Amino acid sequence: LNSCVFEENEVAGNFVLVCVPKTLVGVDRRRPVQIFFHGGGFVMGRPQHFRRTCAKLAVLSKSVIVCPTVGNAPEDKADTWLRNAYAAFKWVNNEADQLNVDVSRIVVRGENHGAFIALKVAAQAIKKNEHEFIKFIWLDVPALLHDFLPKWRDPDKEIDEMHQISSKLNLQTFSLLFTDIEKQEEFNWDEHKNDADIFPAFMEEELLKKIPPILLTTGEFDHVGRRACEQFAERLKGIEGKLLGCYIQPGVGHNLYGADQSLRDKAEKIFYTIFM
Repeated sequence: LNSCVFEENEVAGNFVLVCVPKTLVGVDRRRPVQIFFHGGGFVMGRPQHFRRTCAKLAVLSKSVIVCPTVGNAPEDKADTWLRNAYAAFKWVNNEADQLNVDVSRIVVRGENHGAFIALKVAAQAIKKNEHEFIKFIWLDVPALLHDFLPKWRDPDKEIDEMHQISSKLNLQTFSLLFTDIEKQEEFNWDEHKNDADIFPAFMEEELLKKIPPILLTTGEFDHVGRRACEQFAERLKGIEGKLLGCYIQPGVGHNLYGADQSLRDKAEKIFYTIFM
């Protein structure tokens, strides 16, 4: 935390945290920038709770981190999330002079449910013909689709134990973006299993052909992102220049790196050096 300077802003009535490495304070050249959408299982967290994460990302990447308020289910639904997230993306572009950032080096990064909204922002940017402002997209332990959806009624039939334990809980929290809490048990996933508004990795082929390059990162035992990353990576491989890589760190779970955190940091530094 001591290695960065934090600034607080307001965008469309929402709090936005800006984190700048002290090594970049006062430099004349335009600085690279990441729009970081934090995680929290769809229902938890605000940018204020992710100051340490923002500081680490800022130092590792040598860039400015912009962490906006998007929303929390069940109070804030998916359309509100997208509206808030896209407002932050536009703000970074519009306030580039004030932020002293290079709009040709904007990275959109999402973690867990933040990856869900990061990919939706990219799709929206394509629809508005503004995707050229995104250099690449980083989706970490991402909630992009749920490959255990066909077994959501019978999770005990899942092959992987981690999915047996967590699949129904994930779908319950996920559903709160699209329905009220008292109706979540009635939400019929079978009717939405290929819905790109809910699972952005299912976006239309025409949008995917225009998507900025994507980097996928997860852990071997990540119950949210492992199989989603693998399946999305396979789809991206079919379109030249869209998949930067799919990194699966062995021996770790969903954002739980423990003693291997230093290895994770080393990998992230390499990715930033190559792609940013």
